[in-house]
Amino acid sequence: MSATIRDVAKAAGVSSSTVSRIINNKGVISEETRDRVLKVMKTLGYVPNDTARSFANGSTSAIALVIDVIEARSFSNNFLTTVCLALKQSRMKITLT
Repeated sequence: MSATIRDVAKAAGVSSSTVSRIINNKGVISEETRDRVLKVMKTLGYVPNDTARSFANGSTSAIALVIDVIEARSFSNNFLTTVCLALKQSRMKITLT
């Protein structure tokens, strides 16, 4: 299981909100604390969870496309390709079902 923000906070000796402020580059945090937390994040292999982040801030960077696919060649549809490329360029998450 991957490391959580709470794991990072505990290992760095700070609160979860301090880790969050460091991740989001908000608030005033001493360089010493920032460096310690970033080092712990690297050691634990912590990667922010985009799904958890979207729940917390009430917005997602995701669009789901629901496509009725009868044949595999439907995925070569130019519209689908164009939409997927545009979403990727705008850093949106893509889910195809």
